[in-house]
Amino acid sequence: MAPTPGQVVFHQLEPDEDGVIAYNPNHKPEEYKLIPGFFEMTYTENQGMAFGTKISNAWWGKLFLSVFRLLAIIGIGYYLYTLIREQKGFGFILSIGLIFAGAFGNLIDSMLYDFIFPLEPQYTFNYTCSDFTNECLRPSGFLFGNVVDMFHFTVEWPSWWPGWLRIGDSERVFPAIFNVADISITFGVGMIILRYRSIFGKKKESVEEETPTTEVTE
Repeated sequence: MAPTPGQVVFHQLEPDEDGVIAYNPNHKPEEYKLIPGFFEMTYTENQGMAFGTKISNAWWGKLFLSVFRLLAIIGIGYYLYTLIREQKGFGFILSIGLIFAGAFGNLIDSMLYDFIFPLEPQYTFNYTCSDFTNECLRPSGFLFGNVVDMFHFTVEWPSWWPGWLRIGDSERVFPAIFNVADISITFGVGMIILRYRSIFGKKKESVEEETPTTEVTE
């Protein structure tokens, strides 16, 4: 029996939130080299979007992002509800459910993290600039919490690989550290891209079939 969209969302949220505490209950920067030279678990926190990207280092950047996430989740949630009510294809519902679950998981971190763990000024990820002064210490509270990341690919570019084909100045092929929520969003978007024609092509065909045609007589 295929899982329901609600079960998909729950099973994506559960490992994301449980993994934050189970992987590193002391929430301290640590590394576990699972496959040396390829993959490791690296605990870190970020104040931005998926894969650590930011809108701004200023306090308003984090607040804007959290409010945007909240509004986006409301919109995606309503859209997901209409898809389920209209009994659309399971594949499309699954992809939207993955995006919803991933975005919701990161929002939960932003809303509740500072109420579970204290703000610790000894870690650089709690600063908004490189001066590491009290003026640069990030704000804390509702919607200002950090998002926890832990998965890290450590594969490096070969020495002969041209620098202009690399991501930034990093020696690593994929330098970003990410979490379960990021994976969920990526898979959801990827499914939509790969199945674009089968999803939206059918929708276009159904609209054309429902559109009445008129004959012009001379």
